[in-house]
Amino acid sequence: MRRSMALVILGCVAAVVLVPTALQAGETSRKPKLPAACADAFSSAEDAFSSFDEVFGAPGDSEDLGILGDVIGALSAGDTADAELDDLSAAANDGQSSEIDFFASLDTCLDKVRT
Repeated sequence: MRRSMALVILGCVAAVVLVPTALQAGETSRKPKLPAACADAFSSAEDAFSSFDEVFGAPGDSEDLGILGDVIGALSAGDTADAELDDLSAAANDGQSSEIDFFASLDTCLDKVRT
């Protein structure tokens, strides 16, 4: 009888100590999921950065001067640079659209994360 009582008490103490620890471990292992609007914001930001890189060249690459460098090179050579200016305009428009999408998605993301 004494042995049974000791085992029951030991079991209760172990349960009191181990169950909350196990529950906390389960909670911390779950990663919070971001709303889809946040993923959209990251995608739009990446698009905007890509457009910026297309216009001004890739960071750290001294060989890639981007579309703006092509325009300057063509004008310096005495060419009209019409094709380059069209490319520059298209890249700038893409970047502006991506920026607008980014801020709209960011606002939606922040609203969903706050609630």
